Amino acid sequence: MLENLGRAPIRLPGARLLLKGHREVLPIAYTPLFVVCQEREHLLEVRVADRQLPASTSVPEMSTRHVPAWPLSDRERLVLVSLGQRYLRHEVHPRPLAWAEVASELNVLGAQENWGPKGVAHVVMNVRERLRKKGVPGLVRDEVGEPVGNALNHNLLIELLLSATLVPTGLRLLD
Repeated sequence: MLENLGRAPIRLPGARLLLKGHREVLPIAYTPLFVVCQEREHLLEVRVADRQLPASTSVPEMSTRHVPAWPLSDRERLVLVSLGQRYLRHEVHPRPLAWAEVASELNVLGAQENWGPKGVAHVVMNVRERLRKKGVPGLVRDEVGEPVGNALNHNLLIELLLSATLVPTGLRLLD
């Protein structure tokens, strides 16, 4: 159990903030925590061990949990890189591009098909549905609640980034 007794918020994985006086159960794992200050964030990597494992015991043979990349077609990858380019460029407060912006950009690139906002939305929704069926949370309206806004696409892009399905070198597709 992690309790924030200080004044600075602690950013947990998934961009959740743990404010002063709040508590959160941490998983049995290494967890990155960021103490959020005005000028910078301080990274703390916390190890929560199983109760049966003494705190002083090191387990060097334990492997890092590998999150496999999700399979994407070339067409899906192109659309998703365009949709998530602000994330791939490490912008401070990234958000997905609008369907029309993605379609316009793909048409400027001279993609092999004539893109419209509905075509872009269809490609992204198919990927979200495929990942939802594989157990990825936060990709459908019922799980997110109202107002939805860009939450579904944001959650999709975060999953694709965390699994290294989309990486910054993918931006070359937009050159």
